[in-house]
Amino acid sequence: MKKRMYIRTSMAKQNSDRQHEIAKKYEPDVIYEEKMSGANKNRPQLNSMIDDCESGDTVIVESWSRLARSLKDLISIVDTLKEKNVQLISDKEQIDTSTPTGQLMFHIMAALSQFERDIIIQRTQEGLAASQNKGGRPKIDKTKLDTAMDLYATKKYSVNQICKQTGLSRATFYREKNKRAIV
Repeated sequence: MKKRMYIRTSMAKQNSDRQHEIAKKYEPDVIYEEKMSGANKNRPQLNSMIDDCESGDTVIVESWSRLARSLKDLISIVDTLKEKNVQLISDKEQIDTSTPTGQLMFHIMAALSQFERDIIIQRTQEGLAASQNKGGRPKIDKTKLDTAMDLYATKKYSVNQICKQTGLSRATFYREKNKRAIV
């Protein structure tokens, strides 16, 4: 059973002295340290630490923000550690998942994350239903498309000028141009 500490700073010019001071308090067996944005999903030292963890180990971080930049990522990381029977201590938040209070706090965070995912799914489904009730995507006036292609064929107008004149988007213009195989 090892104590493993993860230390991360976002930029090379930031220093990790405060996190190393916290390390003295917990006396970790191994320290994994990197200078990388928490938004980056591919963090070699974090991945190495997670891979190295064994049942009964404890991971220590200065704060949740050192481990992850979003609640979704934090929960994913904590779930992975939990599956490996690894405890997690966050010094700043004073949460230790080996305690009942730490477990409660984590479950509350997980419930909020699930709620957020469910709301996103619900909104997406409502948006799709509303779109289908309106008949889907609005139809593009065929005369506008024909006019745009005729103007393009004259080679006198730029695509921007044609789109401005006909009210078509560039994407619609190019989609129609490609569909008609116009060079």
